[in-house]
Amino acid sequence: MGDQTLAGRFLIATTLAMFVLLTPGLLSGQNIYGGLNGRVLDESGQPIADIRVEIWGPDIQGTRINSTDERGFFHVAGLPAGRYSVRVSRVGYRSVRYEEAPIRLGTVTNLGDIAVRREAIELPDLVVNAGRPVIDPLSP
Repeated sequence: MGDQTLAGRFLIATTLAMFVLLTPGLLSGQNIYGGLNGRVLDESGQPIADIRVEIWGPDIQGTRINSTDERGFFHVAGLPAGRYSVRVSRVGYRSVRYEEAPIRLGTVTNLGDIAVRREAIELPDLVVNAGRPVIDPLSP
């Protein structure tokens, strides 16, 4: 009877030890953030590289900034769950803004294909005033 009790205790101790050793590995696999991705295309359906993607909201400090790759794709990871504003912009294109984009734990929200239109930008005139130099370059 002493051998059965010792074997039972050994089995319980081994089971508990395995549980304690394996549980942190299982818990660390839980994802506490979400992500956001999409693709930016022009009017003809061609991808646009280097489009600025800005994300802001009450659940993060400041603004997260990313840009599209050469195929027009962007991905922003590590966003806490919540609702965010997203702006896609680049000089020469009309910006697109999304409000209340939902981010959920452990998932990636896909904004899909985002179409941007070309937009001409007119800059103000640049005026250069040429005056006499303040210092005489010939004086010693």
